[in-house]
Amino acid sequence: METGGRTMPTALEPIELPDWAWECAEVRQALRARDMGAVFRQVQQYAGASQFRIAVATGMTQARINEIINRRPRGVPPRRVRADR
Repeated sequence: METGGRTMPTALEPIELPDWAWECAEVRQALRARDMGAVFRQVQQYAGASQFRIAVATGMTQARINEIINRRPRGVPPRRVRADR
């Protein structure tokens, strides 16, 4: 698919993180700490990958990627905020 003169990757194409991103302190710290939520957020930021593309690349569901990115334990629903009456 083409948008604005550039080709959009399909969900099945490998996600490519730019070489310089591996040298960023935040990426290195996330890897050192084994913080996959932070790693996935950096992949979104630096590679432009959607949660769906990360899910396809890792063999997880998009819902699970979302839980990891948002630091929710498996099966715990997101908090709901009540509107003031």
